Amino acid sequence: MSDNLERITGNVSLKRYQGTEYIGAYSLNDGAKPILTIASLWHGDLTLGGGRKEHHVLIKFKEKSVPGVEEVKPMIVNSTNRKTLKKLYGGDTAEILEGKRIQLFIDPKVRDPDGGGFTEGLRIRPIVVDDAPPQGAPKVFICQDCKNPISDFQGAPAAHIAIESNKKYGRQLCYDCTMKAKADAEVPKEPEQKGAEPDAADAPKLPFDI
Repeated sequence: MSDNLERITGNVSLKRYQGTEYIGAYSLNDGAKPILTIASLWHGDLTLGGGRKEHHVLIKFKEKSVPGVEEVKPMIVNSTNRKTLKKLYGGDTAEILEGKRIQLFIDPKVRDPDGGGFTEGLRIRPIVVDDAPPQGAPKVFICQDCKNPISDFQGAPAAHIAIESNKKYGRQLCYDCTMKAKADAEVPKEPEQKGAEPDAADAPKLPFDI
């Protein structure tokens, strides 16, 4: 066998071995919405499919691997994602964007420039994921165990789940990781305390036990 081949072993996804040098919709596992940190911005002539050369801007990320992405590669910034970055952070310069965190997702209805129909495309979610977002911007709470965004669950807002899990386990967790922490703790329930503060009954409660 004359080709230079290397056997694939272990539990690494086949996505890692796709020939492209850049991250795309094909790089994300099903349902993954990874959060990545912008390390630096680059531009130059890139060799794309069919050997054609095109000038593009690239984002390089600090992370090498995150849940849902086997290998984090540089991202080509198209006009849609550039506009999202500018809207999120008030500018699209390296000075503004380096160090910022973005969340990626797959848009299943991106216009296919080759076939004329629709295809999957990698998009930047138009939400701020920094710890202190600007006023009016939605805040994303990140689970400190699985590193994924905390979602609403059974009517409980993500913010409330984060706050209550932090009180109970010393870190903000999503619902699934809260249940794991609860199972791991195996701490006997404390006896009920009488004489609760007058406003305790008015405090919001989760629709499930943590």
